[in-house]
Amino acid sequence: METMEIVRADAFRLPFADNAFDAVVATLTLHHFHDEDAVRVLEEMIRVARQQVVVSDLERSWPAYLGARLLAATVWRNNPYTRHDGPISVQRGFKRGELEDLGRQVALEDLRVSVHLPFRLTLAGAPATGG
Repeated sequence: METMEIVRADAFRLPFADNAFDAVVATLTLHHFHDEDAVRVLEEMIRVARQQVVVSDLERSWPAYLGARLLAATVWRNNPYTRHDGPISVQRGFKRGELEDLGRQVALEDLRVSVHLPFRLTLAGAPATGG
């Protein structure tokens, strides 16, 4: 049976060797970083990935924002963190082209951005050959 270890670490300085993992994944995280810091996080993910980097994040849109506001007023109303963070996270989410631009800035190969329901985008690519 495989085991999993959870490591709490700085996204800008992951405590792993270069090429330590086949794939590195970030889920609903990248929107919390400003553009230049998001690039740094992606570069660090690429450093520790042998084959694949995958980012799943929020797609910014009016319907997603209105949905988050509705959830904040109903389902999330008793949780102050989620009630506040949900709508703000949607506002900080990405348009498809913005996520593609981040992938190009860090020179991911075989770069793909896919749209998924509800209001999610996935960026996937490979570290540069020899990376």
